[in-house]
Amino acid sequence: MIRVFNAKPPYATYVGAFTTGEPVCTFQEIPGQDGLLRRAIVFNLVPLDASTSLLSPHPGRLRMLKPQIVRWDPPDASDISVVVDATELPPGDRVVSRVEFQLQADFGHWLEERGTPPSRLRLPVAGTIIEPDMYVESEGWLVEAKKSTGREYVRMAIGQVLDYVHNARTLDTVTTPMILLPGRAEVDLMELSADLGITLATRDGDSFELLRP
Repeated sequence: MIRVFNAKPPYATYVGAFTTGEPVCTFQEIPGQDGLLRRAIVFNLVPLDASTSLLSPHPGRLRMLKPQIVRWDPPDASDISVVVDATELPPGDRVVSRVEFQLQADFGHWLEERGTPPSRLRLPVAGTIIEPDMYVESEGWLVEAKKSTGREYVRMAIGQVLDYVHNARTLDTVTTPMILLPGRAEVDLMELSADLGITLATRDGDSFELLRP
């Protein structure tokens, strides 16, 4: 267990208890006080029992922010950077990540062709900013994309997209959940999604199929 404090001399505020997430750490280059880049180990901490809003430099100001809609640009799979050393991903994961980015780009172009272009929606929540993969304002869709129709990916997408929708509605932004997949999920997962009011968007050749609840 790691106990974290937010320190601003002469005071220190207890934030809470954390543990390490997956991956435990990454290696990044960050600028020092002299402006020179240095290689650093950045640990990935996840809360056990903590007030994460206290980690914001200006938590009160951040809570005052409203949702922001900004321009969406298709992700470029060739720009994916893979962390090396202890957190290096196997080649298969790198390929799948590119497939997911291509899925998002293709779906975005499909939306533009049907006259419902996507954008980005930034949501201020508990001292941080969360953002789904896409927001289709004209339809109210909040879109979470996954690289696989595997059960673990679909279950994760369900939880994430419902969290986005809940927080968007709390901020007076009316939205409906959508999950973007490279194909149809298992029947029971499609039924679960329908029961929860989630629309599924699945690749269908060069187009996409919308499975509404």
